Amino acid sequence: MICFLFSILLSVSLISAAIFINEIELDPAGSDVGTQWIEVYNSGTTSVSLTGWYLNDTNTGNKFTFPSTSLASQSFYVLHGLSNVSIVNERWQLFNGANVLQDDSGFFNESLDNGQTLSRVPDGANFVLQQSSLNASNVFPNVANFNTVPTCLIRDGRNFSLTANVSSFCISSIEFLVFVNGTWQNYTPLAVGGGIFVVSLNSTLFPTSANVQWQVIVNDCFNRTFISGVQNSYLNNRTSLLVSPNIPDGLQRWYVNEPSFSLVNPDSATLYYRWDASPSFVYSGPFGLENIPNQPSISAGTRALHYWSDVCSNESDQQAIFFIDLVDTGILDLNPVNGSTVYGSQQTISTYLEEFWGTNSGVNFSSVVFLVDGVSASFNLSLVESLDAQLTSSQNLSLGNHSIFISVADKSGRMNTTSWQFEVQNQNATQINIISPVSGVYSERRIYFNITSSEILESLSYLSSQDLTPSFKPLCSFCNSYGFFSSRSKTFFEGNNSVILRVIDIHGVVQNFPLVLFVDSIAPRITQTLPRSRSSVNGSFFSIKYTEDNLQSIDLVVSNNNISNWSFPLTGCFSGDRQICSISTNLSFLDGQEIESFFVVRDMINTKVSRISNFNVDVTTPMFVVNSPQNVSYPSRYVLINISVSEEVTLEYSDLGSSWKRLCSSCSSYGETTLKKKSFTSGSHNIIIRSRDSAGNAVLQDLTFTVP
Repeated sequence: MICFLFSILLSVSLISAAIFINEIELDPAGSDVGTQWIEVYNSGTTSVSLTGWYLNDTNTGNKFTFPSTSLASQSFYVLHGLSNVSIVNERWQLFNGANVLQDDSGFFNESLDNGQTLSRVPDGANFVLQQSSLNASNVFPNVANFNTVPTCLIRDGRNFSLTANVSSFCISSIEFLVFVNGTWQNYTPLAVGGGIFVVSLNSTLFPTSANVQWQVIVNDCFNRTFISGVQNSYLNNRTSLLVSPNIPDGLQRWYVNEPSFSLVNPDSATLYYRWDASPSFVYSGPFGLENIPNQPSISAGTRALHYWSDVCSNESDQQAIFFIDLVDTGILDLNPVNGSTVYGSQQTISTYLEEFWGTNSGVNFSSVVFLVDGVSASFNLSLVESLDAQLTSSQNLSLGNHSIFISVADKSGRMNTTSWQFEVQNQNATQINIISPVSGVYSERRIYFNITSSEILESLSYLSSQDLTPSFKPLCSFCNSYGFFSSRSKTFFEGNNSVILRVIDIHGVVQNFPLVLFVDSIAPRITQTLPRSRSSVNGSFFSIKYTEDNLQSIDLVVSNNNISNWSFPLTGCFSGDRQICSISTNLSFLDGQEIESFFVVRDMINTKVSRISNFNVDVTTPMFVVNSPQNVSYPSRYVLINISVSEEVTLEYSDLGSSWKRLCSSCSSYGETTLKKKSFTSGSHNIIIRSRDSAGNAVLQDLTFTVP
């Protein structure tokens, strides 16, 4: 076998000129006669005249003179047609026109006869044996360090980048070939410096759970082309949400029956979800509304479902809004009262149409049907608190019994009906002037009475539905006023008091006057807010504990040093004693800033503001590396734990779905400096390790291993 031996026996003299022997071909394939050549290279910054320059074959003493020409900067010149030269124990020297040595190849042997040449790589440096690059740079295009950004890809609709490091003497063009929709498509990359070229693509161009295939083509200024190998980068599935039924069964995108929810991601080991601002749950199968926060007993309203997976160290949160109305509109506060007697033909008929839950669909005004004695009658509707409505109708009625029918639907399509009766008697009854109380909202439980009549009354009494045993209580007998000449008052319960004033004149005629007295004398009481002041937050969990029987609204107010205020309304909050309501907010726009926050609680009359709390906003998820344990079988039940983290966190683990066990708090590593082991029972273990910083940002990693 013919072999090639190349050895530098003499140090190369790079004297003063910038022109060097760059490539030597003394044993080309086939006949050597007239086909041998030597290339020189000008690495300087100016042109050099080659007049008088020559190459000296030290083995034979032959000299080969260059023509009178100039060699431009960064250019090559090939001296062809060498003859009578040796290929064994050869050595060449380059002299300039003043007979001064410029370069020396050192001794070498060449007898391979395979078309390869002695080339300095890079140009002007050390000799190596490689394919010929006649009259061109010895540095061939090279592509390395193929990467994607991010390194773990998800088909989530966002862009990702393909990157490669390209080195070449000179580049005329670069193209990235990417396999898209069954064909290879060309993309021109962006140069970002350091020889790095980038192409940005949208993840939806590719199928999920498949490889993104790509390669790089480089053309240099010598018309040489380099094609890299095909690279494969796996594109993970994004978590999908399936809803049954997938089309809402009510009107205007509302569900009127509880739907079922399922999560799917074939590339994920663990899926997660949460409702609104509630804690997250590990998905184990189809679920309904059982875990919604501030869960009402009557409906669900508007809800935000967040879901994600552990793909790529926790896939970004997705959100879907659902409109769920599970209760009919209430028809309340009927007036005149069912079964009552009223006086005078001119009567006002009214009722309150209530949606009960603060984020339900709302009353559909166009659906209301109002019948008086079976005949459609005119009425007015007024919007109350954005969802409810007050219906009123002025009617001229004959003496005798009358019936009222009302039908109403909400915007989800749920319908409710009710009917009631009352009697109209002659207007000749005693005239009653009720100055106080009147239907409305009161800030004190003690409410003053001031009532007069046109003649002596046999009795004046009242009934309150809030009493434990409602019955008519006397105010006065054989009187024509009560509270007109001296202050008279009665004490009522907090909240809604349905009251009937009953008047019986000396002729035995009975008149009933219905009133609605709403008492809200107690201001909201705030007992706790979370998080605690001087902590770090990411916006995922703000909560307030309060007592208020007539809650109207709660808002979270956030401000920063720029005196900018943002108000976030809390939904799904209930009236009652020691209630807890929470909210999650997106504070990414305040990342790294100090903020102040407080809650504002309102009832029907009063407003209560919580104490101001100060926080640092941190929405960056901690990065952690689990060096041990790994997904292997261990020879002992004592398993080494070694974890490093990018910041101070709380490290915890859960074994086979058990409660979380703490490894360390306020730590940036566990088991790195001191050997740490944990004992596990015999068998297979599915471990979830959680890294959680002080702001609540958390990342989880699943591991499966066995111990004997």
